[in-house]
Amino acid sequence: MSEDVTTRLTTKHELLQRIEALEFKQRLFPVDSEQVDTLVQSLEDVNPTDNPLSPNYHNLLSGSWELIYASRGTVVTRSFASIPNFIEREIKINRIWQTLVISENQGISAINSAEIACRFAQRIRPLTSRTTCRR
Repeated sequence: MSEDVTTRLTTKHELLQRIEALEFKQRLFPVDSEQVDTLVQSLEDVNPTDNPLSPNYHNLLSGSWELIYASRGTVVTRSFASIPNFIEREIKINRIWQTLVISENQGISAINSAEIACRFAQRIRPLTSRTTCRR
């Protein structure tokens, strides 16, 4: 049991170090980072919670979560990534976060938000999309 905890903590520490070593853009836009993705999968494999999306754990999921890494990009960054050099010249993403809200019928709503700065405008905050998931 303590070996699982040690493995989980060691893997999580290594994962966070590798993510911190990436440039901000590499953390948020679709890139091939096999080392990071392998660590994510290893961490998922030692997760002590069998079904983390079950209603029993909704209280742990509910709230705002800041994005620190997205191997396949995000709903916010995928559209920007398709425009060559636009991000570097015109838009700076300061942060991205997601708010998960649990409804009475146990559905999970996701509100995706980004704080961005534009060269041609003042700070725009937030850019938001909404997604609702039902089990």
